[in-house]
Amino acid sequence: MRRRSSNSMNINTTLMILPPEGEKYGFPLPCPMDWGRMPREVQNAWLVNEGYPKSHITETFSISLVHIEIS
Repeated sequence: MRRRSSNSMNINTTLMILPPEGEKYGFPLPCPMDWGRMPREVQNAWLVNEGYPKSHITETFSISLVHIEIS
């Protein structure tokens, strides 16, 4: 998934998901295109399907979304 940054003219970025301690489980990973429209339960299921432990997802759970420059 490639998105153009609105802050810079010719820089391509991709939106990446990084849950807490996600580096241990293969994160950050590219964010699904429809992430913002997914219900929380579907987002959580996607995280688990991608290798994030279900036991780490709690009511106060939050993730980081970061744009990473791609070349």
